[in-house]
Amino acid sequence: MAILTKTLKIIALSTSMILCVAAASSTVYFLPEAKSAGVASSDQNALMFLGMDRDVNLKGICFAMAKQSPSIIPLVDITATTNIRRFTMHGLRPNNDDETKELVCSLGSEAEDFVVGISKSSVVNVKLDFNGEIRSYRFDTTEFSKMLTSNGKSVWERVAKEYAQGVRAPIFYGKNGGVPDNNATSLDTDTQSYKTSDEKLNSVWKQLSPETRKRLLPSQREWIKQKSNCNNEPKCLTDMTNNRIRKLESENEK
Repeated sequence: MAILTKTLKIIALSTSMILCVAAASSTVYFLPEAKSAGVASSDQNALMFLGMDRDVNLKGICFAMAKQSPSIIPLVDITATTNIRRFTMHGLRPNNDDETKELVCSLGSEAEDFVVGISKSSVVNVKLDFNGEIRSYRFDTTEFSKMLTSNGKSVWERVAKEYAQGVRAPIFYGKNGGVPDNNATSLDTDTQSYKTSDEKLNSVWKQLSPETRKRLLPSQREWIKQKSNCNNEPKCLTDMTNNRIRKLESENEK
Protein backbone atom coordinates (compact mmCIF):
# COMPACT_ATOMS: atom_id res chain seq x y z
CA MET A 1 0.00 0.00 0.00
CA ALA A 2 2.90 2.38 0.77
CA ILE A 3 4.30 1.92 -2.75
CA LEU A 4 0.87 2.57 -4.29
CA THR A 5 0.43 5.74 -2.20
CA LYS A 6 3.85 7.08 -3.19
CA THR A 7 3.24 6.34 -6.87
CA LEU A 8 -0.16 8.06 -6.85
CA LYS A 9 1.30 11.12 -5.12
CA ILE A 10 4.01 11.55 -7.76
CA ILE A 11 1.61 11.04 -10.67
CA ALA A 12 -1.13 13.31 -9.27
CA LEU A 13 1.32 16.14 -8.65
CA SER A 14 2.77 15.91 -12.14
CA THR A 15 -0.55 15.69 -14.00
CA SER A 16 -2.05 18.63 -12.12
CA MET A 17 0.26 20.87 -14.16
CA ILE A 18 -1.05 19.75 -17.58
CA LEU A 19 -3.00 22.49 -19.38
CA CYS A 20 -4.46 21.38 -22.68
CA VAL A 21 -4.40 18.77 -25.43
CA ALA A 22 -7.11 16.89 -27.32
CA ALA A 23 -9.25 14.75 -25.04
CA ALA A 24 -10.00 11.08 -25.43
CA SER A 25 -13.23 9.40 -24.42
CA SER A 26 -13.02 7.98 -20.91
CA THR A 27 -15.15 7.16 -17.90
CA VAL A 28 -12.43 8.47 -15.60
CA TYR A 29 -12.54 12.14 -14.55
CA PHE A 30 -9.76 14.40 -13.34
CA LEU A 31 -10.37 16.43 -10.16
CA PRO A 32 -7.44 18.87 -10.02
CA GLU A 33 -8.72 20.84 -7.03
CA ALA A 34 -8.64 17.58 -5.09
CA LYS A 35 -5.44 16.34 -6.74
CA SER A 36 -7.49 13.25 -7.45
CA ALA A 37 -9.51 11.39 -10.05
CA GLY A 38 -12.73 9.42 -10.05
CA VAL A 39 -15.12 7.27 -12.02
CA ALA A 40 -18.85 7.76 -12.49
CA SER A 41 -21.40 5.06 -11.74
CA SER A 42 -23.23 3.42 -14.62
CA ASP A 43 -26.33 5.55 -13.92
CA GLN A 44 -24.24 8.74 -13.60
CA ASN A 45 -25.75 9.39 -10.17
CA ALA A 46 -22.55 8.84 -8.21
CA LEU A 47 -18.84 9.47 -8.45
CA MET A 48 -16.23 7.32 -6.70
CA PHE A 49 -12.90 9.10 -6.28
CA LEU A 50 -9.61 8.84 -4.41
CA GLY A 51 -9.52 10.61 -1.06
CA MET A 52 -6.28 12.59 -1.00
CA ASP A 53 -5.15 14.97 1.75
CA ARG A 54 -3.61 18.40 1.16
CA ASP A 55 -0.16 16.85 0.74
CA VAL A 56 -1.47 14.44 -1.93
CA ASN A 57 -1.26 11.41 0.32
CA LEU A 58 -3.85 8.74 -0.34
CA LYS A 59 -6.15 8.48 2.68
CA GLY A 60 -9.04 6.42 1.38
CA ILE A 61 -12.01 6.52 -0.96
CA CYS A 62 -14.84 9.04 -1.33
CA PHE A 63 -18.27 9.07 -2.95
CA ALA A 64 -20.26 12.02 -4.26
CA MET A 65 -23.92 11.27 -4.97
CA ALA A 66 -26.96 13.06 -6.29
CA LYS A 67 -29.33 14.30 -3.58
CA GLN A 68 -28.51 14.60 0.09
CA SER A 69 -29.74 11.80 2.35
CA PRO A 70 -32.41 12.75 4.92
CA SER A 71 -30.60 10.66 7.54
CA ILE A 72 -29.18 12.66 10.46
CA ILE A 73 -26.66 9.95 11.34
CA PRO A 74 -23.13 11.05 10.31
CA LEU A 75 -21.86 7.52 9.74
CA VAL A 76 -22.56 5.32 6.72
CA ASP A 77 -22.04 1.58 6.36
CA ILE A 78 -20.39 0.74 3.04
CA THR A 79 -20.27 -2.66 1.38
CA ALA A 80 -18.24 -3.01 -1.81
CA THR A 81 -17.64 -6.01 -4.04
CA THR A 82 -14.76 -6.21 -6.50
CA ASN A 83 -13.65 -9.00 -8.84
CA ILE A 84 -11.51 -10.26 -5.99
CA ARG A 85 -13.50 -10.02 -2.75
CA ARG A 86 -16.06 -8.21 -0.63
CA PHE A 87 -15.13 -5.22 1.54
CA THR A 88 -16.95 -3.57 4.44
CA MET A 89 -16.12 -0.02 5.52
CA HIS A 90 -17.41 2.82 7.66
CA GLY A 91 -17.90 6.16 5.96
CA LEU A 92 -18.14 9.68 7.36
CA ARG A 93 -20.37 12.38 5.89
CA PRO A 94 -18.40 15.67 5.78
CA ASN A 95 -20.20 18.98 6.26
CA ASN A 96 -22.35 19.63 3.23
CA ASP A 97 -24.89 22.44 2.81
CA ASP A 98 -25.72 21.48 -0.77
CA GLU A 99 -28.97 19.50 -0.74
CA THR A 100 -28.37 18.37 -4.33
CA LYS A 101 -25.32 16.31 -3.29
CA GLU A 102 -24.38 13.70 -0.73
CA LEU A 103 -20.75 13.23 0.26
CA VAL A 104 -19.20 10.23 2.02
CA CYS A 105 -15.54 9.43 2.69
CA SER A 106 -14.03 6.28 4.17
CA LEU A 107 -10.53 6.57 5.60
CA GLY A 108 -8.01 4.27 7.20
CA SER A 109 -6.96 0.69 6.64
CA GLU A 110 -10.40 -0.54 5.52
CA ALA A 111 -10.52 1.96 2.68
CA GLU A 112 -6.88 1.42 1.78
CA ASP A 113 -7.50 -2.30 1.35
CA PHE A 114 -10.48 -1.48 -0.85
CA VAL A 115 -8.38 0.79 -3.07
CA VAL A 116 -5.94 -2.08 -3.58
CA GLY A 117 -8.93 -4.26 -4.49
CA ILE A 118 -10.07 -1.69 -7.07
CA SER A 119 -6.63 -1.81 -8.70
CA LYS A 120 -7.25 -5.47 -9.51
CA SER A 121 -10.86 -5.20 -10.68
CA SER A 122 -12.80 -4.14 -13.76
CA VAL A 123 -16.16 -3.77 -12.00
CA VAL A 124 -17.01 -2.58 -8.49
CA ASN A 125 -20.47 -2.73 -6.92
CA VAL A 126 -21.03 -0.46 -3.93
CA LYS A 127 -23.88 -0.31 -1.42
CA LEU A 128 -24.13 2.59 1.03
CA ASP A 129 -26.47 2.31 4.01
CA PHE A 130 -27.63 5.69 5.35
CA ASN A 131 -29.29 4.37 8.50
CA GLY A 132 -31.74 2.28 6.49
CA GLU A 133 -31.72 4.25 3.24
CA ILE A 134 -29.85 2.03 0.79
CA ARG A 135 -28.07 3.39 -2.27
CA SER A 136 -26.45 0.98 -4.71
CA TYR A 137 -24.11 1.81 -7.58
CA ARG A 138 -22.09 -0.05 -10.18
CA PHE A 139 -18.75 1.32 -11.36
CA ASP A 140 -16.82 0.26 -14.44
CA THR A 141 -13.26 0.48 -13.12
CA THR A 142 -11.46 -0.85 -16.21
CA GLU A 143 -9.57 2.43 -16.72
CA PHE A 144 -9.76 3.66 -13.14
CA SER A 145 -7.96 0.55 -11.90
CA LYS A 146 -5.06 1.26 -14.27
CA MET A 147 -4.51 4.60 -12.53
CA LEU A 148 -3.81 2.74 -9.30
CA THR A 149 -0.80 0.89 -10.66
CA SER A 150 2.79 1.91 -11.22
CA ASN A 151 2.01 2.08 -14.96
CA GLY A 152 -0.95 4.41 -14.54
CA LYS A 153 0.75 7.67 -15.50
CA SER A 154 -0.58 7.59 -19.07
CA VAL A 155 -4.17 7.36 -17.82
CA TRP A 156 -3.65 10.25 -15.41
CA GLU A 157 -2.19 12.35 -18.22
CA ARG A 158 -5.06 11.52 -20.55
CA VAL A 159 -7.82 12.46 -18.12
CA ALA A 160 -5.95 15.65 -17.19
CA LYS A 161 -5.92 16.59 -20.86
CA GLU A 162 -9.63 15.84 -21.12
CA TYR A 163 -10.27 18.10 -18.15
CA ALA A 164 -8.37 20.88 -19.92
CA GLN A 165 -10.77 20.43 -22.84
CA GLY A 166 -13.79 20.94 -20.58
CA VAL A 167 -14.66 17.39 -19.50
CA ARG A 168 -16.08 17.56 -15.98
CA ALA A 169 -17.06 14.86 -13.52
CA PRO A 170 -20.80 14.51 -12.90
CA ILE A 171 -22.05 15.24 -9.38
CA PHE A 172 -18.66 16.56 -8.19
CA TYR A 173 -18.95 19.73 -10.25
CA GLY A 174 -22.01 21.94 -10.54
CA LYS A 175 -23.88 22.42 -13.79
CA ASN A 176 -21.69 25.42 -14.57
CA GLY A 177 -18.55 23.37 -14.12
CA GLY A 178 -17.63 25.06 -10.86
CA VAL A 179 -16.02 23.41 -7.89
CA PRO A 180 -18.53 22.18 -5.27
CA ASP A 181 -19.02 24.54 -2.34
CA ASN A 182 -18.20 21.78 0.13
CA ASN A 183 -15.16 19.92 -1.15
CA ALA A 184 -15.22 16.46 0.41
CA THR A 185 -11.63 15.85 -0.55
CA SER A 186 -10.12 18.14 2.07
CA LEU A 187 -9.57 15.33 4.53
CA ASP A 188 -8.28 17.53 7.32
CA THR A 189 -6.81 16.64 10.67
CA ASP A 190 -10.14 16.82 12.52
CA THR A 191 -11.70 14.29 10.17
CA GLN A 192 -8.78 11.90 10.53
CA SER A 193 -8.86 12.31 14.32
CA TYR A 194 -12.53 11.38 14.37
CA LYS A 195 -11.84 8.31 12.25
CA THR A 196 -9.14 7.22 14.69
CA SER A 197 -11.41 7.76 17.70
CA ASP A 198 -14.27 5.90 16.04
CA GLU A 199 -12.04 2.90 15.36
CA LYS A 200 -10.87 2.91 18.98
CA LEU A 201 -14.46 3.10 20.22
CA ASN A 202 -15.39 0.03 18.17
CA SER A 203 -12.38 -1.80 19.57
CA VAL A 204 -13.22 -0.90 23.18
CA TRP A 205 -16.85 -1.94 22.66
CA LYS A 206 -15.78 -5.35 21.36
CA GLN A 207 -13.56 -5.85 24.40
CA LEU A 208 -16.53 -5.57 26.76
CA SER A 209 -18.10 -8.77 27.99
CA PRO A 210 -21.36 -9.86 26.33
CA GLU A 211 -23.21 -9.13 29.58
CA THR A 212 -21.80 -5.60 29.79
CA ARG A 213 -22.59 -4.86 26.14
CA LYS A 214 -26.17 -6.02 26.67
CA ARG A 215 -26.52 -3.78 29.72
CA LEU A 216 -25.02 -0.76 27.95
CA LEU A 217 -26.80 -1.22 24.62
CA PRO A 218 -29.70 1.20 25.42
CA SER A 219 -27.29 3.96 26.46
CA GLN A 220 -25.11 3.25 23.42
CA ARG A 221 -28.08 3.70 21.11
CA GLU A 222 -29.03 6.92 22.88
CA TRP A 223 -25.46 8.18 22.53
CA ILE A 224 -25.54 7.48 18.78
CA LYS A 225 -28.71 9.57 18.47
CA GLN A 226 -27.08 12.44 20.40
CA LYS A 227 -24.24 12.55 17.89
CA SER A 228 -26.61 14.29 15.47
CA ASN A 229 -26.24 17.40 17.67
CA CYS A 230 -22.73 17.77 16.26
CA ASN A 231 -24.13 18.48 12.78
CA ASN A 232 -21.37 16.31 11.29
CA GLU A 233 -18.61 18.52 12.75
CA PRO A 234 -15.57 16.20 13.02
CA LYS A 235 -14.13 17.94 16.12
CA CYS A 236 -17.43 17.72 17.98
CA LEU A 237 -17.80 14.07 16.98
CA THR A 238 -14.25 13.36 18.12
CA ASP A 239 -14.87 14.92 21.54
CA MET A 240 -18.10 12.98 21.98
CA THR A 241 -16.44 9.75 20.90
CA ASN A 242 -13.47 10.20 23.22
CA ASN A 243 -15.83 10.85 26.13
CA ARG A 244 -17.73 7.69 25.27
CA ILE A 245 -14.48 5.73 25.08
CA ARG A 246 -13.57 6.83 28.61
CA LYS A 247 -17.01 5.80 29.82
CA LEU A 248 -16.75 2.34 28.25
CA GLU A 249 -13.21 1.86 29.50
CA SER A 250 -14.37 2.60 33.03
CA GLU A 251 -17.08 -0.04 32.62
CA ASN A 252 -14.46 -2.49 31.42
CA GLU A 253 -12.47 -1.95 34.60
CA LYS A 254 -15.37 -2.86 36.89
